[in-house]
Amino acid sequence: PATAVILAAGQGKRMKSDLAKVLHTACGRPMVEHVLDAARQAGATRLIVIVGHQADRVKEALSAHRDVEFALQTEQLGTGHAVMMARPLLDGFSGPVLVLAGDTPLIRSDSLRGLLDDQVRAQAACVICTADAFHGPDLLAALTQVKADNQQREYYLTDCAEILRRQGRPVIASRRFDISEALGVNTPEQLAEVERLMRSR
Repeated sequence: PATAVILAAGQGKRMKSDLAKVLHTACGRPMVEHVLDAARQAGATRLIVIVGHQADRVKEALSAHRDVEFALQTEQLGTGHAVMMARPLLDGFSGPVLVLAGDTPLIRSDSLRGLLDDQVRAQAACVICTADAFHGPDLLAALTQVKADNQQREYYLTDCAEILRRQGRPVIASRRFDISEALGVNTPEQLAEVERLMRSR
């Protein structure tokens, strides 16, 4: 069984709204709910949502989802740092971890199942797609080596793939997503496009 970690801590300044980005609606539902649905349908038995900006508001919006656990990122220090916040909930877990962006409501469960299949078939430490499917223990080990030695002083999840590759662990690429699934929402215009695509489905 897989665990899904959904990144939902960002502010989304380009949305030009006070509302947390993942709570903007697509077809009448918060974007993050579409991501949760896809993860569940792909077989994720644990759902961990990383909250930060407007944490209480995001928790309240998702309070009806009894299967959702929360981890708090008090400072937005990058995607790697966000996943580090889930570490206490992941300790001892030995299965795959899907790391998903909460602002990608077009993601499909079939594609996520494909990512998980790729990870198991290749015995990969990491599968790179728009979403990442990591082997749980390898993810936790790599996170301890991620450094904030970049201009933004942030910890990037994508650095984990390079760390694992340097250690000789299998890191593979997957072409499971179509272009629409890769669309993250950063502006009102992108949200309108995502909603148009969702309705056309």
